[in-house]
Amino acid sequence: MPPSPLDLGRTITTAFKVVRSRIGQLVLLTLLPMAVAMVLVAASIIPFVIGVVTAIQRERFSPMILVGVLVMFVAIVMSALMQLKAQGMMVLAAHDAIEERPSTINDLWGRTQGLVGRVLLLYLLVIGAVMVLYGAVVTFFVLMAVSAVRSTNGRSNPESMIATMIGAYLLLVVVMMIVGLVAVYLQVRFLYFMPVLAVEGSGAIDSLKRSWSLTRNNVLRTLGFYLVGSFLVSAASGVVSALGQIVAIPAAGSSGSRSNSDPAAALGQLAVMAPALIIIMLLQLAVSLLAVPFMASYMTVMYVDQVRRNQLPNGGRGGSYGTAYAGYPAQQGYPQQQGYPQQQSFPQQSYPQQGYPQQQNSGWQQQPGQQGWQQPPNQGW
Repeated sequence: MPPSPLDLGRTITTAFKVVRSRIGQLVLLTLLPMAVAMVLVAASIIPFVIGVVTAIQRERFSPMILVGVLVMFVAIVMSALMQLKAQGMMVLAAHDAIEERPSTINDLWGRTQGLVGRVLLLYLLVIGAVMVLYGAVVTFFVLMAVSAVRSTNGRSNPESMIATMIGAYLLLVVVMMIVGLVAVYLQVRFLYFMPVLAVEGSGAIDSLKRSWSLTRNNVLRTLGFYLVGSFLVSAASGVVSALGQIVAIPAAGSSGSRSNSDPAAALGQLAVMAPALIIIMLLQLAVSLLAVPFMASYMTVMYVDQVRRNQLPNGGRGGSYGTAYAGYPAQQGYPQQQGYPQQQSFPQQSYPQQGYPQQQNSGWQQQPGQQGWQQPPNQGW
């Protein structure tokens, strides 16, 4: 990874290099939660279907329906937790690629042990808060509508009711806009929650605090970088979708110009278009499988760059991009961790240890005798 601070172009190119260096591993981690979700949801449907069939046959409610609903709920929760686990593993894989540290799926799985447990309570609280907020907004709108109806009860004044409804709707729009802006701001401030959780091994609350600290005085730049990364993913998906629509136009024109009594012609047209449609479907699948790894790698690169920026004078502001400041090494190190054997190295000039807080429950250690985040000569991907 180039020295910090990184500009937007270097951040994007570094993220692409990370994905390219770990393409198989990252795609596998993307498929893993999808496969688990498909298996769990498919298994949960079985008792529900049995309950419905039994209820139809006996013409009364079957307890298997309730069992099926409960099993489906558990399957959805487990799928979400598996997705969380996979996100942590992808962040670690991207971070290892940045540090040029080899790691396997088993290694990533072991280093994320306990990650779900550390964040489970926080996730449940967030989901509960969102549901309460949504319920409060809906309840407010319903009460306003009921109040408008009651205020015009017994009077032939529909204009008053319409004005009240419009006012309630406009107020709801304003409230939703404010909530949306607050949500965007919080999303930016907590953007590094998962990298901190996975890389530094912090707890949920400590990870929130750490992310809040990293993005202090960097909200607009962080938001801009994140929006550009999201736009790249959306643009790739949009291009593939547009190609699919272009390919489908001849079929739509043919079906409109030909008689419905000529199925052979329609089948012939589909047979001609089949290769192009298959290619479009494969491209859509490729975009879907690469979008998640790219965003995980992109945010990890942003996170590492932000940590290094915070160790530079004035937070990395005011200097040229891609060059370290005088008196500071190009890259700073992580706290000492346990698990990696010692390796012999040549003595190097030491710098004060700065950067990440002491990692908790980690499974690897900075090798003694080596300067953390030291940029080796002629480093390449």
